[in-house]
Amino acid sequence: MMANIFVRGLKCIFCGKEYGLEYSRLCCTNCKEYKYGSLDVIYDYDRVRDNTRSWKSSHVSTMWQFKELLPVKENSIITLSEGGTPLIKCNSVGKKYGLNNLFIKDEGINPTGSFKDRGISIIVSIAKSLGSKGVTCVSSGNAAVSLSAYAAKAKLDCFVFAPDSISQEKRTQIQIYGAKLILIEGTLERAYEMARFALDEYDYYNCNAAINPFIIEGNKTIAYENWIQLKFKAPDQVIVPIGNGSNLSGIWKGYNELQTLGLIDKLPKMVGIQCSNAAPVYEGFKNSKMNSIPQKITGKECDADGIIAEDSYDAPKALKAIKGSEGIVTTVTNKEIWDALKDLAIHEGIFCEITSATAIAAAKKLSKDGTIDKDENIVCILTGNGLKSISKITKGYLPVIPFNKPDLLREEIESHFKNA
Repeated sequence: MMANIFVRGLKCIFCGKEYGLEYSRLCCTNCKEYKYGSLDVIYDYDRVRDNTRSWKSSHVSTMWQFKELLPVKENSIITLSEGGTPLIKCNSVGKKYGLNNLFIKDEGINPTGSFKDRGISIIVSIAKSLGSKGVTCVSSGNAAVSLSAYAAKAKLDCFVFAPDSISQEKRTQIQIYGAKLILIEGTLERAYEMARFALDEYDYYNCNAAINPFIIEGNKTIAYENWIQLKFKAPDQVIVPIGNGSNLSGIWKGYNELQTLGLIDKLPKMVGIQCSNAAPVYEGFKNSKMNSIPQKITGKECDADGIIAEDSYDAPKALKAIKGSEGIVTTVTNKEIWDALKDLAIHEGIFCEITSATAIAAAKKLSKDGTIDKDENIVCILTGNGLKSISKITKGYLPVIPFNKPDLLREEIESHFKNA
């Protein structure tokens, strides 16, 4: 496969060892503690700098407008027009939370309804160019959905594994794209330990976020787009839900590259969000570790199933980003998540996935405790669309009125106006 001419190779972010550009390399052979999840794609930034004039456009289109810093040659791209998602100022919710400049980056607008499409476009392009028979991953849902769609576009076989708690909506998406889905009892981590290398011998390209170093190259384009959308400035803080942590570390890399290219002066603080009773990265951060601290969970501790985690395999990279930005990791409760989801829907007309609402809940919490100043530019990353978890959201949400009970209908109508 011919790479983008600006790519130099791979580098371990912990020990510094460099490798040539090997698309099949998934780990640093020099590292023992951080063997997987440590490699980073590096570029010739001096050469790239002369080719970024077109970036200063007045709008964003797709993530491929930043092709100079993506590790795929232009004629090898598999795309469904991912990226180019809106940055929306939330005036009503911001006022309610005491924040004058609260923004959301709505990744639910992507082709399969989540931010995962950015990284998956990259690695499916690579898999296709390598001549792989197929692609595979272990996922709590959104990555598997995305991989299924892009594999269909690339005419590659797709084999995905997921915990049995995956929502019916995501199961349907995966299967309608023609992928093979295998459900494994228990948590994501149990599925991951059982199946992360299950198809290596069959020549399937490994697309697991905690292993494959090319995925975050798609995620970092969120930072590039935010930079354009905020009139060529970085925000003060970026709030990101984290399960595995690859999205946060990818966005951080994007801002660092903008600074390296001389396009921004300062970097934002990165804020990672987890559920209060399933928070291995938070525990690692709280205890000054560079790794997550595993938690014993059932997988049902929180409704934000996209980030429920016993452990986080990409925690070292995420924690390195958070600490390097002078940011924090915090947690939110299930009630805070649901309140935020409803606030965003009722006051802004934006319907996000339950996991996405953790970012809005954190903005409220951090505003209240003074961690966020009221005049700071705050960007919350909404990782997925509300239609991804609609059965969980609507379960028991509306009363059903019997056909022959008009009095109950009137009571329901009157209660609305009484409480309005």
